[in-house]
Amino acid sequence: MTLICLVCVSLVLGGLALRPEARAVLEGIWLWAFGSRVPVRRPVRQTRPAPHAAFRADFLPPPQVQTRPGPLGSGPSAVAPSGM
Repeated sequence: MTLICLVCVSLVLGGLALRPEARAVLEGIWLWAFGSRVPVRRPVRQTRPAPHAAFRADFLPPPQVQTRPGPLGSGPSAVAPSGM
């Protein structure tokens, strides 16, 4: 009998919680009781201004790479430590 009463009470409270008027009241109680934040609509992002006319993406010179020859010989035996 107790289980049936608990199921009925939970169904009634669940039905009330789905109504918009009751949901607003429940959110206020929730905020008061637990101090949680209420979701707020984010402000519209401001558009960025256009880049300055003097701005150029290629203001740095390209990197200068110098290559050097690799180890002599072929395979890992050319780099193996001595004494093995």
